[in-house]
Amino acid sequence: MKMPHLRNLINEFSKRKILVIGDLIWDWYVRGKAERISPEAPVPVVRVLSEKGIPGGAANVARNLRALGARVWLVGTTGRDGAGIRLIEAMEEEGIETSGVISLEHKPTTVKARIVAQGQQVVRVDKENPAEIDQTTALDMVDYIKGILSEVEVIAISDYAKGVVTPFLTQAMLNWAGKYHLPVLVDPKGKNYSNYAGVSVITPNEKEAEQATGITFHEEKDVEQAGLKLLELAKDNGAVFITRGEQGISIIEKKEGVFHLPAMASEVFDVTGAGDTVLSVLALAVASGLTYCEAGVLCNLAAGQVVQKLGTAVVTSEELWQAALSFPQAFQFIRRGKLKIG
Repeated sequence: MKMPHLRNLINEFSKRKILVIGDLIWDWYVRGKAERISPEAPVPVVRVLSEKGIPGGAANVARNLRALGARVWLVGTTGRDGAGIRLIEAMEEEGIETSGVISLEHKPTTVKARIVAQGQQVVRVDKENPAEIDQTTALDMVDYIKGILSEVEVIAISDYAKGVVTPFLTQAMLNWAGKYHLPVLVDPKGKNYSNYAGVSVITPNEKEAEQATGITFHEEKDVEQAGLKLLELAKDNGAVFITRGEQGISIIEKKEGVFHLPAMASEVFDVTGAGDTVLSVLALAVASGLTYCEAGVLCNLAAGQVVQKLGTAVVTSEELWQAALSFPQAFQFIRRGKLKIG
């Protein structure tokens, strides 16, 4: 595919229809200046200059998809609190369908409050109840999912281990996804990857892959060994995408073997939400019919843009296109398929 055709592919992301399921988080940023140490304890005193809330977790996956033009349905839970109200309002303002989000009395909205001074995070304070959702809530979600599966092309699950992505919900959803032959992609958490048995792709980061397999990464053969073990643990997966920060992305496929894609970023300021961006772009690429290797190149380019921004962020279609122009060398790593220069 020549570069103008890549432009068309990115433009056609607006035709894609994606269902996002997972843990919704309200990311709260308090920014200010730290000019002295507290007399009460050896900690900096931050003078607040601004405060801002941004939807995170699975909500950030949905935001990335919308920023790239896709139609998005979101399924998850919030608490009946101010953070939950603001999160839903923010989602609806961006044109994301939130009818699948359930408000719970007993489970507050997960809030991650970050105190940032002089561009550096000083401390993070988490408010959460990570207990699993009850069976009634899970069944309500499954009923909603069943009602919209005929409209979507790909299902993206964002598991932040806050209680939404239970084994029951995952398997019930997979049973219905199978009836519609829908790809299911998961950004996983925890060590028990058998919970994701049957999904199409899992996208752990390097630390998560090491914890799940017990293999420490020293060189690429360790990454390959871990990827193959993850394919065994999460039975019937087609591929594993291991996101490795400055080392890029390693793709381990059941049929095609192993491929390492180097990172594509000029500078790295903040890796918050980079995994969300990878999951969203992967979903769009799969919905567009690209191979996993081709999808990995686009994921790398998109992640390279997001890590240059401070805080929870998204990448737009224009930014993805400009990244492709700025890093034409990315496309030399594609071994087969459409995305080629010249």
